[in-house]
Amino acid sequence: MSQTESTDATADRLGATRLGATPVDPTTTRFRVWAPKRKTVEVETEGASGTTLFPLVKETGGYFVGTIDGLGPNDCYKYRLDGEVSRPDPASRFQPHGVHGPSQVIDPNAFDWQDDGYCGVEKSNLVIYEMHVGSYTEEGTYRAAIERIGELKDLGFTAIELLPLAQSPGKWNWGYDGVNLFAPRNTFGSPAELREFIDACHQQGIAVLLDVVYNHLGPEGNYLSEFAPYFSRKHDTPWGGAFGYDGRNGKHISRYIVENVIHWLAEYHFDGLRFDAIHFMFDDREETIHGEICDAVEQYEKTTNRTIHLIAEANVYDHELLQRKQTHQRAYDSMWCDCLMHSIYSHAVPDLDLTQRDYNGPDDIAAALRHGYLYTGPIVTRADFDAAHTGGDKSHLHSLVIALQTHDSVGNHPHGKRLHHVTSVDYQKAAAALVLLYPAIPLVFMGEERAIDAPFPFFVDFEDQGLRRAVDRGRANEYPQHEWDGALSPSDPQAYYKAKCHDPSQWNTDVLHWYKSLLQLRHEFRQPGGLNANDLTVDYDKSTHLFKLTYAGKDELTVHSRLATENAEPIELQFDGRVRLDSRGDENQSGSSIILTGYHAIVTTKS
Repeated sequence: MSQTESTDATADRLGATRLGATPVDPTTTRFRVWAPKRKTVEVETEGASGTTLFPLVKETGGYFVGTIDGLGPNDCYKYRLDGEVSRPDPASRFQPHGVHGPSQVIDPNAFDWQDDGYCGVEKSNLVIYEMHVGSYTEEGTYRAAIERIGELKDLGFTAIELLPLAQSPGKWNWGYDGVNLFAPRNTFGSPAELREFIDACHQQGIAVLLDVVYNHLGPEGNYLSEFAPYFSRKHDTPWGGAFGYDGRNGKHISRYIVENVIHWLAEYHFDGLRFDAIHFMFDDREETIHGEICDAVEQYEKTTNRTIHLIAEANVYDHELLQRKQTHQRAYDSMWCDCLMHSIYSHAVPDLDLTQRDYNGPDDIAAALRHGYLYTGPIVTRADFDAAHTGGDKSHLHSLVIALQTHDSVGNHPHGKRLHHVTSVDYQKAAAALVLLYPAIPLVFMGEERAIDAPFPFFVDFEDQGLRRAVDRGRANEYPQHEWDGALSPSDPQAYYKAKCHDPSQWNTDVLHWYKSLLQLRHEFRQPGGLNANDLTVDYDKSTHLFKLTYAGKDELTVHSRLATENAEPIELQFDGRVRLDSRGDENQSGSSIILTGYHAIVTTKS
């Protein structure tokens, strides 16, 4: 039996402003979908007696709504459009059979959360572990990942950032081809199992962040345009059509995205979101989608006891992202900035171009350490440091997320090689000291902390054979300067299976110990307010390629990192105090000098 209602009183009672399928009770579900292009929309279900259609009522703004008895949580459905085609719900909460299959009704209140006493992780204490759920364990599931949460806590990580979960085609994908923005990927587990993973992290005091993509949708299973004009006529992205935030229907598109933001925070208890390629979220309005997201999150945060983090992936420094025009309004909390990472790469492997920006080795490493970045945005240009951060204030460094490796730096290599594959383990260890003891928020890409042998090449599993061929060709054309001989095609299943990083036989325990020691020292000095950007002095000796980070204070923590060459002539380093950490030797040494080899880092304190 179907009931259709459109009065405001009934809508409020049933929570009808929520897009998608909302359970009202165990056998009743309320539906709401934006489909101004359509004359009729019906909910279609399949049962023992065949196909059943329930008509929805069209309301102002092109929304179709209705309440259906006899359809409840875990039941599946599609929308029949004008009696012609059947499509998944644009706000589907789960796609158990993939992007082309039916949507499933999910009860957001069915999970019994155990994280009432968890209050989140403050920005100053964030140490992020970037994880692809499918590659992190052999099983590639949320439940399998739960078993390894304790390892990450023991190492010193306080947050896990998951690559995008929005449902994408096939059996595996990096996640940036998602098309069902509200539906967590089916191959990783159920929505309840994702909640179980997040709940388990919170019980260990670990925050969970989610990478989200609001600049485009993937090419397969992208049915949004059959419902409504979601995409822009004047903007485009390198990966597909841009959302039309500033078009005629901008308010409806913004509503869809903002609701998705709150969906992940409220219904899954994520501690924050990392917004992919934020400069491709084109919006020429005075109050943009970025402001709408920040305002909505600010309001939501008032209803919860958790600290919420909003991270913009700019990869260059853009002060406007961190400060709204009206300063009392919330802005993004931090931004990805990869200038230091690419500078470190360019020093060791100058011919390896992993970005379209130019980086020039040790001089750029020194500049990136001094300023946190080399390029500014949104129009990417080399920074004019004389005009920036007047008065010598370096507090902006605390709002940068920096890394030695990320999914992009590894995955953009044609063979998915990690830093130690293209340099050496000793180079990685020496460079890691500069990243993990820097004032910014450090991020470690999964497996980096163990220098694992497993690569992380780009992989997809499109069901459309034409798309598979196009992606295989396009990936090579995107980076023609690279050596592609022997590289796996993105659609080759081995590209995914070789990325698995669970095998202990691939782990370097020496690197694991080094990362753990660096993070322990970071937490030791960070807790009393140390590692302060305004206490930092950066020095670089060109003749020896010795980089030095010194924090003023009674203990004067100093990082000495030599990035010369593997076989460079050893040098004698004079210091005052004791060695706390040594990437190549014994810790807790005393004396006034130490021999540094080519790729070698030590950390000293006065006492």
